[in-house]
Amino acid sequence: MNADASKLNAVSVRRMKRRVELGVQRATSRLVSPEKQGEAEAPTRKPRLAIFRRHSLLDGKPVNYAKRPGEAEAHPFFGKPPFNVGDNFVSLALARILDVEDFCVLTHEAPEHYFDYVNEHCDAIIFVAQNCLFPGFFGKYLPARFIEKRIKIPIIFMSLGLQFGLEETPHLEEADVASLKALHERCVSSQVRGEQSADLLSRYGITNTRVVGCPSLFWSLNRDHKIASPSFDRVGWTITNMGSRPELDAFQTEAMSQLGKKAKAFIPICQGGEVVLQRHIIARDCLSVGPRTTTRMQLTKGEEPVLHPFADVSHEPWSLLDCKIEPYDTKLLEQQVDHIYSGLPARARRAVVEDSFFSFETHEYMRNAKSLSLMAGTRLHGNIMALSQGVPALFACHDRRVEEMADLFNAPRFDIRNPKGAFHLKNYDWSATNTQYRVLYDRFVDFLNENKLAHRL
Repeated sequence: MNADASKLNAVSVRRMKRRVELGVQRATSRLVSPEKQGEAEAPTRKPRLAIFRRHSLLDGKPVNYAKRPGEAEAHPFFGKPPFNVGDNFVSLALARILDVEDFCVLTHEAPEHYFDYVNEHCDAIIFVAQNCLFPGFFGKYLPARFIEKRIKIPIIFMSLGLQFGLEETPHLEEADVASLKALHERCVSSQVRGEQSADLLSRYGITNTRVVGCPSLFWSLNRDHKIASPSFDRVGWTITNMGSRPELDAFQTEAMSQLGKKAKAFIPICQGGEVVLQRHIIARDCLSVGPRTTTRMQLTKGEEPVLHPFADVSHEPWSLLDCKIEPYDTKLLEQQVDHIYSGLPARARRAVVEDSFFSFETHEYMRNAKSLSLMAGTRLHGNIMALSQGVPALFACHDRRVEEMADLFNAPRFDIRNPKGAFHLKNYDWSATNTQYRVLYDRFVDFLNENKLAHRL
């Protein structure tokens, strides 16, 4: 018997003893029967869940990735830039909301006997499927034949949402539809991010969806959560690197220019693909002296191996590592940032160079968002991070993800392609967001209850 099988058997015995003590039945017998699917009763015990390995897990902590030889280490947990704080924020929110004591982690590439174990000892697989509704994803990574062969328990989507530009027509490929139908047949319902995502699935005959938005909106765990009134005292802008869409970058620059003129204090917030700006902030604030590249060294026979105290070498715990540091050229980075944002007026450009914010820690983004009097910008979860703490947010819509979420929240928004006059705050009403928040909160509670997921809401 190999080591993996022995470990699984040991865990299996321990879990089975726990189930006997709790007096529970097999996972399959605890599923909601079709005639009771409309009854959203709270679960009577904490479920045991599994989750596909992504950026972060159900306890909100990141996966510990082992570094590859020669890979630059920009972050001790996430491996390399860009660090997407939005993904980690959603996982942290789920860790607060779901009442879970233990869970399994696996990938879609795991051996068949791993899925056998999960099917036997877990109640459901949670799939945090942000931005996964686009052509080719499900057909490639979770084809219908794979689901039918490997997955026998419910697979429950959280934050299932589309990923299309404003000018694109949402659609899926035939293999995606087959996969999604097979997945939805294995659960009472899935949780989707907005009406556009639900409509896309409905076009292909998938209707057991619940439109809730993103679970991170309910960070406060409080149904009576309120959004404050906005002001221009301390304003944040969540930046998105538009990549191959330079025209959207130009519109974003125009919006930042207008907002920078109105704000008493203007804080550009970098949290994703803005790698040059990230490096500038890291160097400016001495978060690091420079990127480190780690290479494993081969030992000659008879030498004692050395455990390096800083690198994650969990897969090879006894390794000799050669680490090289390339110090940041702070002056060059400042010049590069100044050039990239040269379209901004001098005051806003100075704010990007001197006052912009970046961190490797989600809690620091939370603290920064809470200090603002208004959050605006193109980053979906940057804005939700503000709303979830009672700070008003103004969504700059540059794709259908942001558009459908802002519409669902009844949150003020504008089209990034037409930013003129977007920052007249008297034109917006956040009280509608407060009313809708309670509707979505109740809807999310019903979704969790009907899927027998214990929670703290």
